[in-house]
Amino acid sequence: MRGYSLSPGKLADMAVFSGNLLTIPAEQILRTRVLYTIVGGKVVYQRPGADSWRDGQLFKPMPEFDHVN
Repeated sequence: MRGYSLSPGKLADMAVFSGNLLTIPAEQILRTRVLYTIVGGKVVYQRPGADSWRDGQLFKPMPEFDHVN
């Protein structure tokens, strides 16, 4: 396995979510959204309103993906 690192000056591909998918309660996952997608260090997608999003803000649930109920 190759070692990877993220440090100043390096480019990264990543998605920025509106919540931490590893720590939020499972029932809130469907209330998160992708705010930004970054490829090669450039923003290729920005959700409308992403720049005014605030920590802890939840979106309406996405019922089309709710396979629990």
